[in-house]
Amino acid sequence: MNTLLQLGAGLAIFYAVVKFFKTIESSLSEYSKNQITVWLKGQKPNIIIPNESAEKTNFSLAHTFSNLLDVVFTNKHLSLKCLYRSTLATFIAISLFTLLHYTIIDFNPFELLFINSESFFFWLLDFFGSILLISVLPDYISLLQSRFIIHKMKSSKSRGIILLLLIDFVLSAIIALFSVTIWLSLLYNVGGEFVSSGRYEFSFWLVINDFFDNLTQRGLFLSEKNASISMGSYFYATFITSIWVWIYVIGAYLLKFLPRLKSGKVLVLKLMDIDNKPLQSIGVVSGMFIALVYWVFLLF
Repeated sequence: MNTLLQLGAGLAIFYAVVKFFKTIESSLSEYSKNQITVWLKGQKPNIIIPNESAEKTNFSLAHTFSNLLDVVFTNKHLSLKCLYRSTLATFIAISLFTLLHYTIIDFNPFELLFINSESFFFWLLDFFGSILLISVLPDYISLLQSRFIIHKMKSSKSRGIILLLLIDFVLSAIIALFSVTIWLSLLYNVGGEFVSSGRYEFSFWLVINDFFDNLTQRGLFLSEKNASISMGSYFYATFITSIWVWIYVIGAYLLKFLPRLKSGKVLVLKLMDIDNKPLQSIGVVSGMFIALVYWVFLLF
């Protein structure tokens, strides 16, 4: 892929991350933003809200991240509004992973539009149809279990948080594998065999034997050139909340650590306003980190 396009894609990722954090921050209360600033700077709160419970005043990153999820998906998970926003997040996540897949294999689906409009139509149908059939419900369930675990993190210490993050990862992986397995089984006859004419028998053991080979061939690692629609895009989208947690935590800790370095302190003072825009500041650091990881990944 052209170097300039790779550079532009990395900058686009950086902008998208910063814009996302900025948008979320605009919906946060002054108290929530102050909580983030307090943690980043290691200071005492500037805002004290009377009659707050001990859980709310005992600040941790889990508190603000839980608040962020409430802002994005609403605090009522079992609602049509939350389902709609979860579905939208799924579409965005799969689109981003698909873009990464196409960047890696140097494929432009819009070229199909000029070569064969019918092929382009079926590509669109396959892409959006697969999202609706495979990812919407599993991702919605994954979001529910992630919110539950993040809620548990509020009262956990560092080691407990690491354990809960691992549990969240494992549960998300199980949900993702289950949903993708069902899709492969139904559409590509993976995990089953035609035992007689017109009769198809599903076998769990055949799923175990065939699953990973077929999943890899269909783009689990986003580098399979024969996979125009990467299975990895749908698989990884289930982890979007977990990925978001890690991005938030990594960005927050990097921003907390940077001022300890002389050059880092200058960078923070010039480019970021932690006092008034703490979440956006985390977004800047997170965006820089992800863009760098993306560029390094392309080198290999």
